[in-house]
Amino acid sequence: MEKISKLKIGILGKREEIIFFKGLGFEIFPLERDPNEILKEIENREDLGIVFVAQDLFSKIKNEILIRFYQRSFPIIISLPLKGKEDLSIELKEIMKRAVGKEIEIKD
Repeated sequence: MEKISKLKIGILGKREEIIFFKGLGFEIFPLERDPNEILKEIENREDLGIVFVAQDLFSKIKNEILIRFYQRSFPIIISLPLKGKEDLSIELKEIMKRAVGKEIEIKD
């Protein structure tokens, strides 16, 4: 249980959409090349517990990469709705609350 409590949270997406997560302690993975290549590098990291992937990128991830993530305990890969989704702010707050362990105010 000690090891699990020290796992980091990561996020993959467009730099301008994910940069503020860095201030919350997330490890950010800006989309500077193919998301599949970035996820291959992330896949075997033992220090990451959860990796959020911007929802618009999720459809670009190859199925075999997703299957490998789903067969492992960690890191968990989760699609995260971001910018431009007005009706998703409540969902985003709940995801953040679960991930971070406390409610975080999200401002537009």
